[in-house]
Amino acid sequence: MKPFTTTEILADGRRHLPAQFEGLDRTGLLHVLKHAEIRTCRIPAGQQRDRVWSACLALASGDSLEITASSTLLQGWDEIGTINLALKQAFVDHGALIELPGFAGFVIDRVSIVQWHGEGAIADAGLAFHASDGHSFSAVSIDLPGAFRITGPGDQESAAWQFPESQYVPTVL
Repeated sequence: MKPFTTTEILADGRRHLPAQFEGLDRTGLLHVLKHAEIRTCRIPAGQQRDRVWSACLALASGDSLEITASSTLLQGWDEIGTINLALKQAFVDHGALIELPGFAGFVIDRVSIVQWHGEGAIADAGLAFHASDGHSFSAVSIDLPGAFRITGPGDQESAAWQFPESQYVPTVL
């Protein structure tokens, strides 16, 4: 995937920085993840949930979803983070990984794109995964180029995203 996102111009003149998908599109993502059970969520050793550059969700189906982020220069020095997703047919192993607690057995009921709405621009900044019991977790870009924050079930969602919480709008797929 590209380390930046190609900007689209919307009908109202705003710029849209879309999520990047590999091996699926938005419709495919919903189909694969609806009622999928997560076995593990792993990140490279040395990274922490509040600043991650790569994460892998191993699904009970045997597929895995690799999550990364891109950073795109919007204007001046403003870089905006967007989320990237790659569906893999097997678990992605990038060497020494640590398993994050609290993800095993999480069954996805619905998925939302977390969009940042700024002046003249919209960015697909992350994803939120929701279970039918009300629990959720997210992966949303932060203010470090190419990095994102993973919240687990029960965490405060937007504690350290790139922009204030009021600038984000979840859009259910």
